[in-house]
Amino acid sequence: MMEPTWMISLDIGGTAATGVAVLWPDGPVLGLSCPSKNLRAMNPEDLATLIHNISIKLYEAGDIGNARWLIGAAGARPEADRTRWAQAMAGLGLEAAEIVVSRDYEANHAAAFGGEEGILSVNGTGSVLFGRKGGIDRRRGGWGFLLDTSPSGAEFGRLAMQQVLGAIEDNAHENSILASFQKQFRHLGIDRAALLDWLYADPAAQRRLGEIAPVLTIAVDEGDRTAEALVSASLRRWASDVRALSGELGFGSSVQLAGIGGLWSHWKAFPERALAVLSEREPGRFTLKEPAFPPSWGPLIRYLATPPHSLDQDVVRRLRDLADKVH
Repeated sequence: MMEPTWMISLDIGGTAATGVAVLWPDGPVLGLSCPSKNLRAMNPEDLATLIHNISIKLYEAGDIGNARWLIGAAGARPEADRTRWAQAMAGLGLEAAEIVVSRDYEANHAAAFGGEEGILSVNGTGSVLFGRKGGIDRRRGGWGFLLDTSPSGAEFGRLAMQQVLGAIEDNAHENSILASFQKQFRHLGIDRAALLDWLYADPAAQRRLGEIAPVLTIAVDEGDRTAEALVSASLRRWASDVRALSGELGFGSSVQLAGIGGLWSHWKAFPERALAVLSEREPGRFTLKEPAFPPSWGPLIRYLATPPHSLDQDVVRRLRDLADKVH
């Protein structure tokens, strides 16, 4: 076991950064969170602001010295972003013993499975599938919110806005998706040009689409046929990718699947619907697994699973004990 060392483990998504500061291996541990966006979309000033905001929260833990910064980020390019992160820290007068950058789905998989094998489905503001078996990794999707067509906040928000704008142009004010939108966004006028300005003028369009997504899921829950058809088609595309990925990785008749992101945690019907679509063609093959750890622990778990370290049962127990203490 290494000497006591501060570890800063960060999960940076399209809308927020969450993390933990851990004095490994015995604690204490401090929870971290602040607004953020896709790492690839950050300019140097954005990155410096993010690190500054995190550093302010770290003062609660006292003197962390030269910590190891372990980062899992949407849009990450590990080597290039490690350099960018180091430059931003230097510009703020901060030092790091080590900086390790991982792609968000790699770190998320480590958190969800505690270093074990399986397929992870990330369905938050964006979406990606990532699987690992026998030391082999494979990914599906993860092209960004403009291009992915799997269930996500951005995908559902885009589908909802298409229906809202279509209903406005057709003067179909009885449309239930439009009615759901009006109920959620009471401060907005129902005007095509104004709504387009409201959407496109936002520098964080991905986040805005994620805010709109419940318009579609609420319509599904209320029995709207158009919303049901749109969501069902998205889930069928997702299920096809899950099956293809499981085949590429050589999974047999039993596949562990874990899901993280806002659709899994905020839409009550989503886990059951997702498993049902998978089971239509292969009943009993896929089993939903509750994530072993929150995503913020993923970069640390991935680091501890990389040689010369070893993610044995003792390490996993220590991680679990620390995760239970986060405040």
